[in-house]
Amino acid sequence: GNQAVILIVPVVAFAVFFIPSPAFPKAQLDPAPYPTFGLFVALLGGALMLVGALGTYRKAREVEASAALPATAQSIGLVALMRRFWAAIRITPNIGRLLLITFLVLFVNSMINQLTLHLSTYFWQLDHQWNPRLQIGATIGSIRAMALAPVFVRVIGSKRAMQIGLAAFFVAQASAIILPLIGLAPAAGTAAIGLLIMSLRFMGGLAYGLYVVPFNIVAYDIGDEHEANTGESAQGLVASFMFIGLQLGSGAVALLAGSFLGLIAFPVGLPLGEMPPDKVKALAIFILVLIVAAGSVMAWLVGTFRPRPHSEILQAA
Repeated sequence: GNQAVILIVPVVAFAVFFIPSPAFPKAQLDPAPYPTFGLFVALLGGALMLVGALGTYRKAREVEASAALPATAQSIGLVALMRRFWAAIRITPNIGRLLLITFLVLFVNSMINQLTLHLSTYFWQLDHQWNPRLQIGATIGSIRAMALAPVFVRVIGSKRAMQIGLAAFFVAQASAIILPLIGLAPAAGTAAIGLLIMSLRFMGGLAYGLYVVPFNIVAYDIGDEHEANTGESAQGLVASFMFIGLQLGSGAVALLAGSFLGLIAFPVGLPLGEMPPDKVKALAIFILVLIVAAGSVMAWLVGTFRPRPHSEILQAA
Protein backbone atom coordinates (compact mmCIF):
# COMPACT_ATOMS: atom_id res chain seq x y z
CA GLY A 1 0.00 0.00 0.00
CA ASN A 2 2.82 2.39 0.86
CA GLN A 3 4.58 1.72 -2.42
CA ALA A 4 1.34 2.13 -4.39
CA VAL A 5 0.70 5.58 -2.88
CA ILE A 6 4.30 6.67 -3.54
CA LEU A 7 3.85 5.63 -7.17
CA ILE A 8 0.49 7.29 -7.67
CA VAL A 9 0.73 10.63 -5.82
CA PRO A 10 3.64 12.16 -7.83
CA VAL A 11 1.91 11.28 -11.10
CA VAL A 12 -1.36 12.83 -9.90
CA ALA A 13 0.52 15.89 -8.58
CA PHE A 14 2.07 16.79 -11.94
CA ALA A 15 -0.90 15.68 -14.04
CA VAL A 16 -3.63 17.48 -12.06
CA PHE A 17 -2.20 20.14 -9.75
CA PHE A 18 1.12 21.37 -11.17
CA ILE A 19 0.47 22.25 -14.79
CA PRO A 20 3.06 24.37 -16.68
CA SER A 21 1.93 27.85 -17.71
CA PRO A 22 3.63 30.81 -19.45
CA ALA A 23 4.18 32.42 -16.04
CA PHE A 24 5.50 29.18 -14.48
CA PRO A 25 7.04 26.86 -17.06
CA LYS A 26 8.39 24.86 -14.11
CA ALA A 27 5.03 24.34 -12.45
CA GLN A 28 6.47 23.35 -9.07
CA LEU A 29 7.49 27.00 -8.61
CA ASP A 30 3.85 28.15 -8.83
CA PRO A 31 2.62 28.68 -5.23
CA ALA A 32 -1.08 28.58 -6.15
CA PRO A 33 -1.63 24.78 -6.38
CA TYR A 34 0.10 23.91 -3.09
CA PRO A 35 -2.84 24.48 -0.68
CA THR A 36 -5.17 22.36 -2.80
CA PHE A 37 -2.53 19.68 -3.27
CA GLY A 38 -1.85 19.68 0.47
CA LEU A 39 -5.56 19.23 1.17
CA PHE A 40 -5.68 16.34 -1.33
CA VAL A 41 -2.75 14.57 0.35
CA ALA A 42 -4.19 15.17 3.83
CA LEU A 43 -7.60 13.77 2.85
CA LEU A 44 -5.99 10.78 1.13
CA GLY A 45 -3.83 10.02 4.17
CA GLY A 46 -6.77 10.43 6.54
CA ALA A 47 -8.99 8.16 4.43
CA LEU A 48 -6.35 5.44 4.31
CA MET A 49 -5.84 5.66 8.08
CA LEU A 50 -9.59 5.34 8.62
CA VAL A 51 -9.82 2.30 6.33
CA GLY A 52 -6.92 0.69 8.17
CA ALA A 53 -8.43 1.39 11.60
CA LEU A 54 -11.90 0.14 10.68
CA GLY A 55 -10.55 -2.87 8.83
CA THR A 56 -8.50 -4.09 11.80
CA TYR A 57 -10.65 -2.96 14.73
CA ARG A 58 -12.76 -6.10 15.10
CA LYS A 59 -9.81 -8.48 14.85
CA ALA A 60 -7.76 -6.38 17.27
CA ARG A 61 -10.56 -6.51 19.83
CA GLU A 62 -10.77 -10.29 19.45
CA VAL A 63 -7.04 -10.66 20.01
CA GLU A 64 -7.10 -8.39 23.05
CA ALA A 65 -10.05 -10.27 24.55
CA SER A 66 -8.46 -13.71 24.11
CA ALA A 67 -4.79 -12.97 24.84
CA ALA A 68 -3.35 -13.54 28.30
CA LEU A 69 -0.94 -10.64 28.60
CA PRO A 70 2.15 -10.98 30.80
CA ALA A 71 2.63 -8.51 33.62
CA THR A 72 5.25 -6.55 31.67
CA ALA A 73 2.74 -5.97 28.87
CA GLN A 74 0.23 -4.14 31.06
CA SER A 75 -0.29 -0.42 30.56
CA ILE A 76 2.57 1.61 32.05
CA GLY A 77 3.54 5.26 32.15
CA LEU A 78 5.86 6.99 29.73
CA VAL A 79 8.78 7.19 32.19
CA ALA A 80 8.52 3.48 33.00
CA LEU A 81 8.31 2.68 29.30
CA MET A 82 11.47 4.65 28.54
CA ARG A 83 13.24 2.89 31.39
CA ARG A 84 12.25 -0.44 29.88
CA PHE A 85 13.60 0.64 26.49
CA TRP A 86 16.88 1.72 28.08
CA ALA A 87 17.12 -1.55 30.00
CA ALA A 88 16.56 -3.48 26.75
CA ILE A 89 19.45 -1.60 25.09
CA ARG A 90 21.75 -2.35 28.03
CA ILE A 91 20.83 -6.04 28.08
CA THR A 92 20.97 -6.49 24.29
CA PRO A 93 23.16 -3.75 22.72
CA ASN A 94 22.13 -4.83 19.21
CA ILE A 95 18.72 -3.25 19.91
CA GLY A 96 20.35 0.18 20.27
CA ARG A 97 22.28 -0.34 17.04
CA LEU A 98 19.04 -1.34 15.34
CA LEU A 99 17.33 1.86 16.52
CA LEU A 100 20.19 4.07 15.29
CA ILE A 101 20.37 2.40 11.89
CA THR A 102 16.60 2.70 11.42
CA PHE A 103 16.74 6.38 12.38
CA LEU A 104 19.66 7.21 10.07
CA VAL A 105 18.32 5.33 7.06
CA LEU A 106 14.90 6.95 7.29
CA PHE A 107 16.48 10.34 8.05
CA VAL A 108 18.57 10.23 4.86
CA ASN A 109 15.81 8.70 2.73
CA SER A 110 13.28 11.30 3.90
CA MET A 111 15.77 14.11 3.37
CA ILE A 112 16.44 12.94 -0.19
CA ASN A 113 12.71 12.65 -0.90
CA GLN A 114 11.91 16.08 0.55
CA LEU A 115 14.75 17.96 -1.12
CA THR A 116 14.74 16.13 -4.47
CA LEU A 117 12.34 18.72 -5.89
CA HIS A 118 14.79 21.50 -5.01
CA LEU A 119 17.64 19.64 -6.71
CA SER A 120 15.43 18.77 -9.65
CA THR A 121 14.36 22.37 -10.15
CA TYR A 122 17.64 24.22 -9.67
CA PHE A 123 20.49 21.69 -9.87
CA TRP A 124 19.36 19.23 -12.57
CA GLN A 125 16.85 21.78 -13.99
CA LEU A 126 14.22 19.20 -14.94
CA ASP A 127 10.63 19.89 -15.93
CA HIS A 128 7.21 18.49 -15.04
CA GLN A 129 7.75 15.43 -17.25
CA TRP A 130 10.85 14.27 -15.37
CA ASN A 131 9.92 15.24 -11.82
CA PRO A 132 7.34 12.47 -11.26
CA ARG A 133 9.68 9.98 -12.92
CA LEU A 134 12.36 10.80 -10.36
CA GLN A 135 9.87 10.41 -7.54
CA ILE A 136 8.65 6.99 -8.66
CA GLY A 137 11.95 5.65 -10.03
CA ALA A 138 13.25 4.68 -6.59
CA THR A 139 9.94 3.04 -5.68
CA ILE A 140 9.93 0.89 -8.81
CA GLY A 141 13.48 -0.19 -7.95
CA SER A 142 12.45 -1.10 -4.39
CA ILE A 143 9.48 -3.16 -5.58
CA ARG A 144 11.73 -5.01 -8.01
CA ALA A 145 14.24 -5.69 -5.23
CA MET A 146 11.62 -7.32 -3.02
CA ALA A 147 11.48 -10.26 -5.44
CA LEU A 148 15.28 -10.54 -5.63
CA ALA A 149 16.13 -10.07 -1.95
CA PRO A 150 15.34 -13.59 -0.64
CA VAL A 151 17.78 -15.20 -3.05
CA PHE A 152 20.29 -12.41 -2.43
CA VAL A 153 20.15 -13.03 1.33
CA ARG A 154 20.42 -16.82 1.02
CA VAL A 155 23.52 -16.51 -1.14
CA ILE A 156 25.56 -14.02 0.91
CA GLY A 157 23.91 -13.87 4.35
CA SER A 158 21.81 -11.24 6.13
CA LYS A 159 24.55 -9.01 7.51
CA ARG A 160 26.54 -8.90 4.27
CA ALA A 161 23.34 -8.25 2.29
CA MET A 162 22.58 -5.28 4.57
CA GLN A 163 26.07 -3.88 4.05
CA ILE A 164 25.99 -4.25 0.26
CA GLY A 165 22.48 -2.86 -0.01
CA LEU A 166 23.31 0.17 2.13
CA ALA A 167 26.59 0.84 0.33
CA ALA A 168 24.95 0.67 -3.10
CA PHE A 169 22.09 2.90 -1.91
CA PHE A 170 24.43 5.65 -0.75
CA VAL A 171 26.69 5.37 -3.81
CA ALA A 172 23.68 5.80 -6.12
CA GLN A 173 22.33 8.79 -4.17
CA ALA A 174 25.72 10.47 -3.92
CA SER A 175 26.51 9.86 -7.62
CA ALA A 176 23.42 11.84 -8.65
CA ILE A 177 25.10 14.88 -7.07
CA ILE A 178 28.80 14.17 -7.58
CA LEU A 179 28.64 13.48 -11.33
CA PRO A 180 27.07 16.86 -12.21
CA LEU A 181 29.36 18.67 -9.77
CA ILE A 182 32.54 17.34 -11.42
CA GLY A 183 31.23 17.74 -14.99
CA LEU A 184 30.73 14.05 -15.81
CA ALA A 185 26.96 14.29 -16.28
CA PRO A 186 24.97 15.59 -19.27
CA ALA A 187 24.03 19.25 -19.30
CA ALA A 188 21.40 20.42 -16.83
CA GLY A 189 17.92 20.70 -18.25
CA THR A 190 18.38 18.01 -20.90
CA ALA A 191 16.55 14.72 -21.29
CA ALA A 192 19.90 12.97 -20.95
CA ILE A 193 20.46 14.16 -17.39
CA GLY A 194 16.85 13.32 -16.58
CA LEU A 195 17.45 9.76 -17.76
CA LEU A 196 20.71 9.56 -15.79
CA ILE A 197 19.17 10.77 -12.52
CA MET A 198 16.10 8.55 -12.95
CA SER A 199 18.41 5.55 -13.53
CA LEU A 200 20.42 6.37 -10.41
CA ARG A 201 17.20 6.76 -8.42
CA PHE A 202 16.05 3.37 -9.70
CA MET A 203 19.39 1.81 -8.72
CA GLY A 204 19.18 3.47 -5.30
CA GLY A 205 15.68 2.08 -4.82
CA LEU A 206 16.84 -1.36 -5.90
CA ALA A 207 19.69 -1.23 -3.37
CA TYR A 208 17.33 0.05 -0.66
CA GLY A 209 14.99 -2.89 -1.26
CA LEU A 210 17.91 -5.31 -1.04
CA TYR A 211 18.78 -3.74 2.31
CA VAL A 212 15.27 -3.69 3.80
CA VAL A 213 14.61 -7.44 3.61
CA PRO A 214 17.81 -8.59 5.39
CA PHE A 215 17.41 -5.70 7.85
CA ASN A 216 14.05 -7.10 8.93
CA ILE A 217 15.53 -10.60 9.18
CA VAL A 218 18.31 -9.28 11.41
CA ALA A 219 15.79 -7.28 13.46
CA TYR A 220 13.75 -10.34 14.35
CA ASP A 221 16.91 -12.33 15.02
CA ILE A 222 17.73 -9.62 17.56
CA GLY A 223 14.24 -10.10 19.01
CA ASP A 224 15.04 -13.79 19.52
CA GLU A 225 18.37 -12.81 21.08
CA HIS A 226 16.68 -10.46 23.56
CA GLU A 227 14.09 -13.11 24.40
CA ALA A 228 16.91 -15.54 25.14
CA ASN A 229 18.63 -12.91 27.31
CA THR A 230 15.53 -12.04 29.34
CA GLY A 231 13.24 -15.06 29.16
CA GLU A 232 10.38 -12.87 27.93
CA SER A 233 8.82 -12.54 24.48
CA ALA A 234 10.57 -9.62 22.76
CA GLN A 235 9.44 -9.49 19.14
CA GLY A 236 6.91 -6.76 19.88
CA LEU A 237 9.49 -4.72 21.79
CA VAL A 238 12.03 -4.91 18.95
CA ALA A 239 9.35 -4.10 16.37
CA SER A 240 8.44 -1.01 18.41
CA PHE A 241 12.09 0.09 18.31
CA MET A 242 12.01 -0.16 14.53
CA PHE A 243 8.82 1.91 14.42
CA ILE A 244 10.26 4.54 16.77
CA GLY A 245 13.39 4.83 14.62
CA LEU A 246 11.28 5.16 11.50
CA GLN A 247 9.10 7.91 12.94
CA LEU A 248 12.04 9.78 14.46
CA GLY A 249 14.01 9.68 11.21
CA SER A 250 11.23 10.85 8.91
CA GLY A 251 9.84 13.26 11.51
CA ALA A 252 13.23 14.89 12.11
CA VAL A 253 13.54 15.71 8.42
CA ALA A 254 9.98 17.04 8.29
CA LEU A 255 10.89 19.41 11.12
CA LEU A 256 14.37 20.31 9.90
CA ALA A 257 14.05 20.47 6.10
CA GLY A 258 13.34 24.18 6.19
CA SER A 259 16.14 24.67 8.71
CA PHE A 260 18.53 22.91 6.36
CA LEU A 261 17.73 25.42 3.64
CA GLY A 262 18.05 28.22 6.18
CA LEU A 263 21.54 27.09 7.15
CA ILE A 264 22.78 27.79 3.63
CA ALA A 265 20.49 30.83 3.18
CA PHE A 266 18.81 29.22 0.20
CA PRO A 267 16.41 31.71 -1.48
CA VAL A 268 12.73 30.81 -1.53
CA GLY A 269 10.58 30.68 -4.66
CA LEU A 270 12.99 32.27 -7.12
CA PRO A 271 12.64 31.49 -10.82
CA LEU A 272 15.44 29.37 -12.24
CA GLY A 273 17.07 32.30 -14.05
CA GLU A 274 17.28 34.37 -10.85
CA MET A 275 18.69 31.68 -8.56
CA PRO A 276 22.38 32.38 -7.71
CA PRO A 277 24.54 29.47 -8.98
CA ASP A 278 26.58 29.46 -5.76
CA LYS A 279 23.42 28.78 -3.75
CA VAL A 280 22.50 25.86 -6.00
CA LYS A 281 26.00 24.42 -5.59
CA ALA A 282 25.81 24.94 -1.83
CA LEU A 283 22.52 23.04 -1.70
CA ALA A 284 23.97 20.12 -3.65
CA ILE A 285 27.12 19.96 -1.51
CA PHE A 286 25.12 20.25 1.71
CA ILE A 287 22.91 17.27 0.78
CA LEU A 288 25.96 15.32 -0.39
CA VAL A 289 27.72 15.88 2.95
CA LEU A 290 24.68 14.63 4.87
CA ILE A 291 24.46 11.53 2.66
CA VAL A 292 28.15 10.69 3.06
CA ALA A 293 28.18 11.38 6.82
CA ALA A 294 25.07 9.30 7.54
CA GLY A 295 26.23 6.54 5.21
CA SER A 296 29.59 6.30 6.95
CA VAL A 297 27.98 6.05 10.39
CA MET A 298 25.56 3.38 9.19
CA ALA A 299 28.32 1.32 7.58
CA TRP A 300 30.15 1.39 10.91
CA LEU A 301 27.01 0.48 12.88
CA VAL A 302 26.18 -2.51 10.68
CA GLY A 303 29.77 -3.67 11.08
CA THR A 304 29.36 -3.65 14.88
CA PHE A 305 26.41 -6.08 14.87
CA ARG A 306 27.40 -9.14 16.88
CA PRO A 307 24.35 -11.42 16.82
CA ARG A 308 24.47 -14.49 19.02
CA PRO A 309 24.58 -17.80 17.12
CA HIS A 310 21.16 -19.42 16.75
CA SER A 311 22.41 -22.51 18.58
CA GLU A 312 23.11 -20.39 21.68
CA ILE A 313 19.76 -18.60 21.41
CA LEU A 314 17.85 -21.87 21.15
CA GLN A 315 19.77 -23.33 24.08
CA ALA A 316 19.08 -20.26 26.23
CA ALA A 317 15.40 -20.24 25.23
